[in-house]
Amino acid sequence: MLDKISPSQRAGVDGHSAAAKVKDYLVDKDASHVIPYSKGGSSHSHNIKWESKATNRARGNQLMTRQEQMRLGTKVHFDNFTGALQTGLGAVPKGAVIGIVTTVPFSTLRNTLRGARGEISPQKATLEIFKESAIGMGVCATTAFAVTTVAVAFPPVATALTAISPALLVAGGVGMVYELFKILDDHRQQTEVYYESLTQRELESLVDTENEVLYEYTKNVKFLDKAQALHDEIANRPRI
Repeated sequence: MLDKISPSQRAGVDGHSAAAKVKDYLVDKDASHVIPYSKGGSSHSHNIKWESKATNRARGNQLMTRQEQMRLGTKVHFDNFTGALQTGLGAVPKGAVIGIVTTVPFSTLRNTLRGARGEISPQKATLEIFKESAIGMGVCATTAFAVTTVAVAFPPVATALTAISPALLVAGGVGMVYELFKILDDHRQQTEVYYESLTQRELESLVDTENEVLYEYTKNVKFLDKAQALHDEIANRPRI
């Protein structure tokens, strides 16, 4: 009879919470016979369905119709869906916290280094940190909701996730370490490019200064040549 309760309505983080959910689910239900016991129906689980007390007792010793059985089957699926959604919503805050914890340090480091390189202003860096943190929080919250909802509604998925969870933890840790070194390596590369461009600008500035000095020197030489020619002309003018 436990298997006749939808998976999401009997799932819990431990035995105590699972038992409490089952108790809450059955508080207003009877074990209703498809064929009444008084008419030869057995007490085997195949002949019993969980049904609301009011509906079961109103039927009395009448046979459960095909339509009523289909309705109860549909309700089991509906209860499974709504229960999975409720559990998924309960996982959203934890997912959001995980998103913030895993996003804020990397976003802060990345945008602080961008500010130190002069790529963005301190105000822009702060804005980027808030924006990236909000995105990370939203992604993790959505992922937690989706994964929890599916896992609760379909127990084989939960079993598979439990089996691969150690590998997922290792992959997550490796990914965080990789992201850290990637940020630092990007900073190193950008810094090298900055200083190389700074050196290039200095060389270009020196060339411009040299060209300007040469231009002024050439102009002064021409002026002196003209002045010398004028002087020679005056000096060689015939005297009367």
